[in-house]
Amino acid sequence: MSLDWLARKVVNGVILKFNEKLFVTKSIGELLFDGYEPEFADFVASRPMKLPFDTPMSMDKKFALLKDKNNTSDGKWTVHTGIDNIMKIASVNAYKNQSELNCWNQNECNRIQGTDGMMFHPFISPEEKLYIFTPFLSRSIYMKFETHAEVRGIKTLKYVFPEELLRAPNSDEKLACFCAHNSTRNDTDICDEDGLLDLSQCNNGLPLVVSMPHFYPNNAKLIKKFYGIKPSEQKHKTFINITGFVIDGAFRFQLNIHFRSTYGVKSLENLKYGIYPVVWMEEKATIDEDSAEQLSYLVHNRIALFKTLSLVCTKKRDENRNDFYAKEQCGSSKEECVEKENLIKKYKETSL
Repeated sequence: MSLDWLARKVVNGVILKFNEKLFVTKSIGELLFDGYEPEFADFVASRPMKLPFDTPMSMDKKFALLKDKNNTSDGKWTVHTGIDNIMKIASVNAYKNQSELNCWNQNECNRIQGTDGMMFHPFISPEEKLYIFTPFLSRSIYMKFETHAEVRGIKTLKYVFPEELLRAPNSDEKLACFCAHNSTRNDTDICDEDGLLDLSQCNNGLPLVVSMPHFYPNNAKLIKKFYGIKPSEQKHKTFINITGFVIDGAFRFQLNIHFRSTYGVKSLENLKYGIYPVVWMEEKATIDEDSAEQLSYLVHNRIALFKTLSLVCTKKRDENRNDFYAKEQCGSSKEECVEKENLIKKYKETSL
């Protein structure tokens, strides 16, 4: 007797016994954090069973996608301090004591590279890619420069999540290792679909698939299957605005379930096989006005002022130790140059 057959038998029995519905209507709070108690909760809790994955049901028998996730750690991170090479500052060296992942088909896809996405090395060039390691996606991604921007008066470089990262694995040999071993399910081969990342191989076989919200930018095949799916660049695009570190940005991803016939559960028999969106999430933050003003004054404006004054005003001494100032470098008068020198002195004495 196979364990799969036994598991399906138990699931079918529980669903019939408690008349559970495939779709339920709950508040956002219940579905995400507070949780709700399914009818079968007491039954499951009274029978010890070991599952090969974490379930979103807590000790109080309530189910929620993000139950008990607030104020928790996602694991140990080891990052470079940049003391030996400033260009490596904040880059991830290991995650959960592992220097690489082990769920994908090749070493290239298992590489951990980049930072956690909050800070990057100095002297960033628009020509380079910015790598970010994200445990949620079980992979490292990169972002590309899109345009120069401005956030609360601070000039930034705007980087975006490129569409090419979620191109169909079967269409690009560089992405082939992101094709899960078991991605082919009936009428949906995820490895032939743009905009999808099958995470089942990294989650003990759970049929989890990640995409951009509303299948942004445009997976017409999936969009037309569901009512209310409307991709929007403004609402669904992932981006960051950086100036040494991130001062504005939004990370947006959608969690989907891949239904397939191998479940053998009666309540799923009439459900079409394929990708079903569950929830899309957004992590968004922008520097507040007070912090932006302080950052602009302490770093950007004052560094520019210091550079300008250093070039314009040069103090010299003659043989008799009498100060004099070269008009072509310091301005039209000694008083003007002294005033600029005082600004430089004040700058040096103030700690950033």
